[in-house]
Amino acid sequence: MKKTIITVILAVLVISSFAAFRFSKYYSIACDDYADKGVKGRLSSEINVHIAEHLNENSDLCSDIIKINKLNDGMIGSIEINASKINHIANQLTHEIYEQISSTEYDFGVPLGNALGSKLFSSKGPKIKFNVTPVGAVSYEIKSELITGGINQTLHRVYIVYTSEIKCIAPFYESKNEIKNTVIIAETLIVGNIPEVIIPKN
Repeated sequence: MKKTIITVILAVLVISSFAAFRFSKYYSIACDDYADKGVKGRLSSEINVHIAEHLNENSDLCSDIIKINKLNDGMIGSIEINASKINHIANQLTHEIYEQISSTEYDFGVPLGNALGSKLFSSKGPKIKFNVTPVGAVSYEIKSELITGGINQTLHRVYIVYTSEIKCIAPFYESKNEIKNTVIIAETLIVGNIPEVIIPKN
């Protein structure tokens, strides 16, 4: 009798351990997948919309960023970038992005079927809720590039790349993720030789 009880207990422990291991494994995979595709995708889209609306409402922000200097023959000799004004825009948008992340409520959830690693019940069952919170400050990097656009044509582009850190929290799960958003500030189509690009000091 005692042997039977011990055997049953051991069997229950083994099955429970296996079930816990399987749940832990697939739960983490499902959370990572939802954090990467669901949370980051939706949040990135919302940030892009918010930035576009801000720039549209403040269209004067992007004026006078680029100064084109022409040669005697009318060709573009150089392009000057107003670094001070770009930094001003970048700092404004940094604040806007952080406010967007911290002031929005996010309702994400991992279906229990996904957490159990079941293909049959994928996307089914009650959802395990996600909580998203901002982590630290939003950082940015200003970039300028020349892109060949056709025969004797070059596109000069100035843009800002933002990196936002967020924390995704669910029961028994926590991860830090980065969201990158690119904001084009100015574009100039150049016909002829590629001019020199000058970035004045702040």
